[in-house]
Amino acid sequence: MKILHSPTTQKDAGFSMMELIIVLMILVTIAGIALPRFGSATERADDTRRIADLNSVQKALEIYHGEHGAYPKVSGWSGDATKYGGHGYTATDPYIPGLVPKYIEMLPRDPNKSFPDGHSGYLYKSDGKNYKFIAHKTPNNYPDDHRYFDSARKTWAYQVSSQGGAGW
Repeated sequence: MKILHSPTTQKDAGFSMMELIIVLMILVTIAGIALPRFGSATERADDTRRIADLNSVQKALEIYHGEHGAYPKVSGWSGDATKYGGHGYTATDPYIPGLVPKYIEMLPRDPNKSFPDGHSGYLYKSDGKNYKFIAHKTPNNYPDDHRYFDSARKTWAYQVSSQGGAGW
């Protein structure tokens, strides 16, 4: 028994150029809609993490203060950004002395891997009596009702502080 095949025409061989262009245009349109939403979700997640970092350091500082009667003292601003000392996150060279590992396992690092850089990252300042801890030039969003806004840096930092350190 012999099976007959119909001859293949050029049209049956694959997709036409027009079909490929239409599919490509549909994919580009979908990507144009989806990517900004993904970026926005990532930014919100990073800001949520920054707020969690601020809160965990604040809790550690309050426990430290309860045991020592003062906050860890530093001269000027201390941070992981190069301009502010380029300090680390562990007990070896922490940007907040005395907290690691007893009061907090490790000092936080900004969730965006672009930070710290020369000027941006997590910074701490304290005279022993008061303190301020900020996410400096790293937050993505600044909604009007945000209780973590740094009043001294309204559109470029989140902060937690003691009452006397709030204006630094």
